[in-house]
Amino acid sequence: MNVQVVTLPHSQVSLDIEVESSAVGNAIDRAYRNLAQRVSVPGFRKGKAPRAVLEAAIGRPSVLEEAADIAVNAGYRQALEQTGLQPITQPEIDVQGNGVDPSQPLFFSAKFYVYPKVELGDYRSIRVDTPRTPVTDEAVDDVLTRMAEGQATWEPVEGRPAESGDVAKLTLTGTVEGETVGDNEEQDYYLNPSGPTSPDTMPDLTPHIIGMAVGESRDFELTLPEGYQPPRYAGKTQSCHVTLISLERRVMPVMDDAFARSLGEFESLDDVRARVRLSLEAQQRHDDTEAAVAEATRRVLEASTVDLPPPMIEDEIHRTLDNLKDEIESQQRLTMDLYLRLTGKTMDDLHEEIRPAAEERVKSNLVLEAIAAAEGIKAPREQVDAELREISALPTIKERDRRNVLSSSAIRGRVETRLERRLALQRLLEFAHPADTDGADGDDAADAADEQVRQQVIETHAAALESPTHQPSEEEI
Repeated sequence: MNVQVVTLPHSQVSLDIEVESSAVGNAIDRAYRNLAQRVSVPGFRKGKAPRAVLEAAIGRPSVLEEAADIAVNAGYRQALEQTGLQPITQPEIDVQGNGVDPSQPLFFSAKFYVYPKVELGDYRSIRVDTPRTPVTDEAVDDVLTRMAEGQATWEPVEGRPAESGDVAKLTLTGTVEGETVGDNEEQDYYLNPSGPTSPDTMPDLTPHIIGMAVGESRDFELTLPEGYQPPRYAGKTQSCHVTLISLERRVMPVMDDAFARSLGEFESLDDVRARVRLSLEAQQRHDDTEAAVAEATRRVLEASTVDLPPPMIEDEIHRTLDNLKDEIESQQRLTMDLYLRLTGKTMDDLHEEIRPAAEERVKSNLVLEAIAAAEGIKAPREQVDAELREISALPTIKERDRRNVLSSSAIRGRVETRLERRLALQRLLEFAHPADTDGADGDDAADAADEQVRQQVIETHAAALESPTHQPSEEEI
């Protein structure tokens, strides 16, 4: 069988395939046998009708159509074996000529997308220093201040007008185009120095209330934000009448040893400072390592070339959208339609917003797979088995399917690929940060702590590059 490979853009190929006349004749013979088993011919049991009788009953075009399908399917499979190509989509088949003739070869083309080739740059020469960002006294003081704010109390305000940071108890009556939207409702309102926490959905009353005295009333107008609910009022002007009933101010505790003891586990404020500094240093070490990993990944992606197939990107986008939909419905208790109305977006908008991150994830994973192949990295069987056991134990897996999960070659392959990508990222970091992996400073405890952080960051970074988690499909099980 003759096969010509035509390379097209975006990892698409077209195979021009010639099926020999002898194979076409065999396909016609097989077509008669298949049809004889499926078609009922009066006076004959299925499979027993002579060819001439069967052909008279269904027409020769039906036989030749069946033969064409058989010849094309067999020719396509053989062409894939001959070329070693890995399709990721179903082929578009175009049969040439006037159909099947047992005395002539059959010519057809098959166009499909293939698993893309990755041209790796010189990833072994990439070098990235891990920054060592010091923790400042100001950063420690900021944390102590937030801890003190958590212990703050609220006291009534007397003898002064409302100020930023107060909590105002007030009544509010609002009208929009003559329709009442708030009928003398009593509420507590925080006069946030930074403005409203949800500026897209809630109006900001703070500038109008600051300076008011207890018992005072004010009238003012404001424009409701575009995300205001109900949406019929969004963007319209609201006339407001506000009466200030009372004020409270936050009283911060004195940050001394007594404050430290109130937190538990501490004897002095110095003890708290020391604990806070250790925690910040650990977080900063993690952030610095994450920055180095991100930089090494960015540089290996820049040095590598991949012609991404559009279907692979679209699959990634749709998986991300499915994951977003699940989060919105389960965590925010919103339907996707309501979420789109609140954000003023369409599904097409979300689709295009997600595209850049999806493209980067797809390319990152392909590059890591290529590094794993170049380095001869294989997922350890014991780790693969352990992950399969975890998957099979998920509460969403039916009891009857648990054993199938453990034996599924598709699920095992997916787990192996995921592990090999993580190991490839670890290998890349070994090349990029040789000074971080040789234990040159002689401090075994510090080296162990750094290595633990590095492994945590690799795990987190690799997980972020993966598609949103999805359950094994019925086909995989």
